[in-house]
Amino acid sequence: MNSNPFGFLAKLEFLQTLASVLISKINPAVIHNIEKYYALKKIHYLSSIEDLKGDYLEFGVFTGSSFCHSMRCYRNVFDDFYSYKVSKKAGVYRAFNEFLKDIPFKERHVFNYGMGGAIFILSERDE
Repeated sequence: MNSNPFGFLAKLEFLQTLASVLISKINPAVIHNIEKYYALKKIHYLSSIEDLKGDYLEFGVFTGSSFCHSMRCYRNVFDDFYSYKVSKKAGVYRAFNEFLKDIPFKERHVFNYGMGGAIFILSERDE
């Protein structure tokens, strides 16, 4: 018995042929740029979760497209993975503030940790 539920796909030769034809038609420069953009996104993500400090340098800038993409990734990483810290109208920041409005507690921020994590102490509000 085959333990892989998608094992039958390997037997569908026309799918492999279709994938091969489609991939062979793509210009290698397009594939190169897509892979470069993916690598830049991964670099920003990994450096943010590891909390690495430093500067971003790019050499051999021709049109600036990879630099622009890198800046887009930088903004998106901080919006996606840092809970929209810069916006009180989105993400976890908004949810936490709405939560605080509905409970009979006050909060005290203790410290930040890791990738956008924060520790708070909740205590009863003074009446």
